[in-house]
Amino acid sequence: MIKIISTHEAFVALGERWDEMAAQCATATPYQQHSLCRLSWEMWKTEGDQLYIICHHKKEEWPADAIFPCYLRNGVLHWIDFHCDFDCPIDVTPQNERYDMYAEVVKHIHSNPAITMVSFNRVPHYSPLIGYFRTMGGCTKIQASNAYSVIPLLDTQADAIASIATLVKQKQRKIKDIARGGVKQALKFYDPATNCYPKADIAHLAEHMINEGIRDAKYMSSHFLSFFEKLYEARSIKVLVSYEDNTPVASFFLLYDAHRNEFIEWVLLYKHRRNNLQLMVHLLGIMKEHGITRLNLACGIYGYKMLNFHPEVHCVYEVQMWRTHAEYRRYKLHAMMLMAIRPLTKHFTRLLKS
Repeated sequence: MIKIISTHEAFVALGERWDEMAAQCATATPYQQHSLCRLSWEMWKTEGDQLYIICHHKKEEWPADAIFPCYLRNGVLHWIDFHCDFDCPIDVTPQNERYDMYAEVVKHIHSNPAITMVSFNRVPHYSPLIGYFRTMGGCTKIQASNAYSVIPLLDTQADAIASIATLVKQKQRKIKDIARGGVKQALKFYDPATNCYPKADIAHLAEHMINEGIRDAKYMSSHFLSFFEKLYEARSIKVLVSYEDNTPVASFFLLYDAHRNEFIEWVLLYKHRRNNLQLMVHLLGIMKEHGITRLNLACGIYGYKMLNFHPEVHCVYEVQMWRTHAEYRRYKLHAMMLMAIRPLTKHFTRLLKS
């Protein structure tokens, strides 16, 4: 059966069961932590957004065995994924019961007239949701929306260097110099269990990036930074900072994925790109010490990643679902009309202002 969590109080109360399931669900990621989803919702929801967390229960009195953390905006069912990279259900349903569970979830979505369509933007390639929604969804459109890259750490120090070094010899020498300690940096690994959040250092780096035009002030806002401070206080993330002459020069906000034994490099702040590269090499050293075998660079395939590193590259997918093909055609027609009138709207707005 399906139960809907639509109040903040019920969302908070679900926390213990939620995290138990996330620890058991092999396809869940750290972005599905209860504290991270809750803070994401609390800090980034807009007026009119409605909480709509879909919980599947095999029996009414039993605890949930699948959670789909969603919300409604203007009739569209979205994932709670503000500033997150992966949309994954938290699912501990036995494999032989999973088809029936997904069938119930899709049937519920289609039966609710308040839901006009589903739009999940960051479903990773390994999520079973893609296959089940494709099979059951009436009219389902699935396309790659982004990609993420993973650096696997190999067995030896030389292999670890080779796993990130470009074939350009000059860059290889630089990376090997960093790995040997030729680049002098002080590092501090901030763990919320033992360290206070380095608020002043993060603010210093963010201000530098804004002043240098590396990041937009609207994106790197105080609200954005306070979101990550709250995540740290909730013990959802860790922070790695490098210093030169006691001044912070780079930092990573990190998530640890126990299912894949990997660090996810979520947000990076730096003064110069070389500081980013240096910190990444030092992070690989920390990972080797702790037996962590993969570094996930998260979504966004940028040129420097492909040039400087040899990552595995995987897609995340946009999954959109309508009840019927007729509803999909109406949606497309409406979208085309909006695109057609947008230039006219901008033109008349400029005329009115002049």
